[in-house]
Amino acid sequence: MNRRVARLLFLIGLSAAFVAGRVVTPAAAEPPVSGPVADTVLAQRYRVPMADTAMEWAHGAWVWVEELYLPDRGLVANVRWDYAWKADPTDPAKGEFTTIPRMTAFASPKPRNQYRDFVDAKIGRESPIEEIRIPKALADEITSLADMARRVDDAKSRLGARASDGTWIRRFNHDGAGIPADPSAVPPPLPAMK
Repeated sequence: MNRRVARLLFLIGLSAAFVAGRVVTPAAAEPPVSGPVADTVLAQRYRVPMADTAMEWAHGAWVWVEELYLPDRGLVANVRWDYAWKADPTDPAKGEFTTIPRMTAFASPKPRNQYRDFVDAKIGRESPIEEIRIPKALADEITSLADMARRVDDAKSRLGARASDGTWIRRFNHDGAGIPADPSAVPPPLPAMK
């Protein structure tokens, strides 16, 4: 095979790999890590589709989000960019919308790079995983965030169950009828609707 054909086949293969997301572009290359390798932690980076609600998901209003999986800690972290109004300190009526990166971190037994295809609904689509190293200090902060998020979620569940026993917080269905915390209990009367 001559060199021109070999080079053309190489470029076609490289293009196909780039389109499939298996080649790291210079812009997406691993950021430099200062210090020796001992000050870093292994992480796996991949992309997943994500939506805030089931309604958004069903209507295709999902976005691609990069996640980090820390295998030695069993944690996943991702960043979403939220829109927020940034008011002018001198005139609150003036301002602009800006994007704020917000991280979420939580426990996971494995990377979450498998997803359902949106067009043909086939399960088993998989984003490629690249192994990178992140600073240990960042990994420690992600671990702390995941622990705080778990404690907040536990407190929400515990306090929700405690307050919603029918004495302080009552539960209602879509037409406003009360749902008893204890099915054998009779719900309190509802106030008149205005």
